Amino acid sequence: MKNELLKNNKGFSLLEMVFTVFILTVGIVGIYGAVTRSMSQNSYISSRLIASYLAQEGIEITRNIRDGNWLDGEPWTTGLDSCNAGCEADFNETLAMSAYTGNFLYIDDTDGIYKYISAPSENDIKTKFQRKIITSPAVDSMIVKVEVIWEGESFFVQEVLYDWK
Repeated sequence: MKNELLKNNKGFSLLEMVFTVFILTVGIVGIYGAVTRSMSQNSYISSRLIASYLAQEGIEITRNIRDGNWLDGEPWTTGLDSCNAGCEADFNETLAMSAYTGNFLYIDDTDGIYKYISAPSENDIKTKFQRKIITSPAVDSMIVKVEVIWEGESFFVQEVLYDWK
């Protein structure tokens, strides 16, 4: 009877154990790779979304300057016609463009808005984003191109503004 129990009570062989460990290792490495890729893509998509909003904001800044010129009785291209090599601008009291120097945008610690800050405080957060606004005036229209650059990537937006007033 003891011999019968030993014959029916077989254990795993070494080959079966190696095969099981191999299958588990391949599964765990595959899952780890998928999670890592997913996290990397999530970071890229988040940066691209922020870049798209910053690019659209560049268009809106240009449009606000054009509209302010109309309200002030000035030619609609004032302050915009010198940006064919690139300008920087953000929403502030003056709404003016300055020559593009490749400055990084900061997140202002007081209001959480992306801005160019010449003397950042300890709480201002330097971002990885730069914004370049290029304008190409024509007779009654202006092509506005905005490029947002970050970590070797870039995002472009283009719009045509008209002198419809």
